[in-house]
Amino acid sequence: GIGPRAGVALLPAGLKDFQRSYPAVNVNMFGGSYYDHVGPLHQGSLDMAIVAVPEDRQSTLDVEHLFYNDLVVVCRRGHPLSQARSLSDLVDGVWVLTGPVGKGPGSAILEAFRQRGLPRPTRLLQCDMTWTLNTILVRSDMLCALPRIMIEQPGLSESLQALKLVDSLPSYSISLIRRSNTPLLPIADHM
Repeated sequence: GIGPRAGVALLPAGLKDFQRSYPAVNVNMFGGSYYDHVGPLHQGSLDMAIVAVPEDRQSTLDVEHLFYNDLVVVCRRGHPLSQARSLSDLVDGVWVLTGPVGKGPGSAILEAFRQRGLPRPTRLLQCDMTWTLNTILVRSDMLCALPRIMIEQPGLSESLQALKLVDSLPSYSISLIRRSNTPLLPIADHM
């Protein structure tokens, strides 16, 4: 299982090295969030997942922290709100939320508004399809909280920008999760 942040940060180099060592092994990757991977991990249909792990998780899975990834508010270059410096400037914006409805990093922006005593944005679109999301952001005046690493990628960094807000946004632990009671097969362990 792989989340979008880990897919961007770790997968290209890791997969290249793995395929060099094991050219005849097929790798099956499944996208999604922590919540999408917990069940398949417990059932044994996934060996491991690398995803943003929520602090309030309740699971018997082993969790190995890999790195932190912070959220930034992004918009297309030339967006009317591209000079905004505070969440209070963005309340009336149209927002795209990512991931599971109301859960995970994609909805964390709503909590950031609440913590600052600001009204919750009411103009919301839910989207968990990465390529569709990228197109929506580039071709509209919508805003989105995304992991910084996502917009630093070639292709997106030319068309999207992170707003330079004075308000801090959450940072998430990107972690390797796996069953605690079952050792990995040697090939999966190499991965």
